[in-house]
Amino acid sequence: MTVCPECRARLERALREEIRLCRIYGALHVGGSGRPDCVFYRAPVCVEVKAWRSKVDSGTVARTMEKDWDGCDALVFHSLSGLTGPAIDLIQRSGGVALLVPKEGDVGVVGSSRDLVGAAVHAVAAAFPGTRRYPTLR
Repeated sequence: MTVCPECRARLERALREEIRLCRIYGALHVGGSGRPDCVFYRAPVCVEVKAWRSKVDSGTVARTMEKDWDGCDALVFHSLSGLTGPAIDLIQRSGGVALLVPKEGDVGVVGSSRDLVGAAVHAVAAAFPGTRRYPTLR
């Protein structure tokens, strides 16, 4: 299958961003279709990186949350271009905490355990000083 040069460049740029952010988080880069981009082995937390030109919408967040993230109890969305309002609302309604990371886009954290979500939030805050929280719905 032939991939257009511009498409290949975008894919390579997205992969470089995934790897860069995994290193910042101190997590292992896994990547690939149907797998999280980064995985923390000290805690069952996965990171999904979206290196898009536009903000990530709620449909993408919903589809990502529906995937079977085997072994991950908390999921971190890291969007370099931000999250739409409805996407942030969806993350918050599902028990997550949405975070704003200056100069690195938006981050939303969703998890099944408040402790694991807290661990993910602390990982984001440690990796990106100056992180501010959006108000939660709870």
